[in-house]
Amino acid sequence: MKIKPTVSVAAMVLACLVIIGLFAPKLSAQCCSMGSPVSTASLAGVGSKHTLSVNYGMKYGLFETYFRQRTRLINYGLYDQLSYLFSSFNLAYNFTNRLSFEHELGYFVRKTTRYADPELDKLATDGYGFSGGMLLGKYALWVKPVSQFEIDAGLGFRYPFSRKPMVVNGIELPTEAQPSTGAFGGVMFLQAIKQHRNYSFALQHRYEFFGQNDNDYQYGSAHLTSVSASARYHSFSAVLLLRNEIRTSDHSATNSRLASEGSHLVVLAPQLSYALLSGLNLTMYMDIPIYRYYFGEQISNRYAMGFSIIYTHTFAKPDSKLVFP
Repeated sequence: MKIKPTVSVAAMVLACLVIIGLFAPKLSAQCCSMGSPVSTASLAGVGSKHTLSVNYGMKYGLFETYFRQRTRLINYGLYDQLSYLFSSFNLAYNFTNRLSFEHELGYFVRKTTRYADPELDKLATDGYGFSGGMLLGKYALWVKPVSQFEIDAGLGFRYPFSRKPMVVNGIELPTEAQPSTGAFGGVMFLQAIKQHRNYSFALQHRYEFFGQNDNDYQYGSAHLTSVSASARYHSFSAVLLLRNEIRTSDHSATNSRLASEGSHLVVLAPQLSYALLSGLNLTMYMDIPIYRYYFGEQISNRYAMGFSIIYTHTFAKPDSKLVFP
């Protein structure tokens, strides 16, 4: 006989997620130095078995104005502006109603650096190329079909396409312009989702980390806690997501300049989706920092925006009841 978890188990998991999100700012942290943009995927459960999802997205991000902690620094810093145009492709498949795997590839169309010094700016070169890939497994730890509540866990592996830094015209690009971290890494997450007929709520904590690259440089780790509410009306759906981002400082064994010394951001991320056809959806979104705290003196996130096109197809008839194997 199986012993079913009690409601107190769900309450404990939710409490842990909230506590992590609230107290993570006490950790050492890092500014998003364009090493790897935050995934634009929505907080979703595992879904029906034998379902294939294909997601293509494009994201633009802008960094400008230096900060020291919460103080804005005027006419200060090495860079006048940083920006990126990032493309991603994600392929996911649900093997069962509990288990899914996904593979994601990222490519920087360009990573642009604009120096404050006009003479340096004339020599600036854009970075571009594959950022790397990620293989992620997701498992539904606990599902309550009647109340439409589930708790999922995920574990992933990041890999670079190249361990060597990008060199253009014989010059190695600065860290901010490198398309790849050049390092292996990992991803872990835990999430809780409560669904209703036309709306849902989700809470997720995600931890990402990297090893050292061939330059003995290590990008900081990230603690990302997200809470979201979504509503659906006919072919439209809207999501309001609030994300707490804690990033630890980069490290360099050679004492080279650090692209990031750590940060704490709170980002508001509204999304709007439209069902173009059966199984085909278009999503537009924007990332707006509403709280910024930077350790050291760093160029700040201004905003990011983008879109994704998602196609979903189920190869087998969905189960009439959520009974898991």
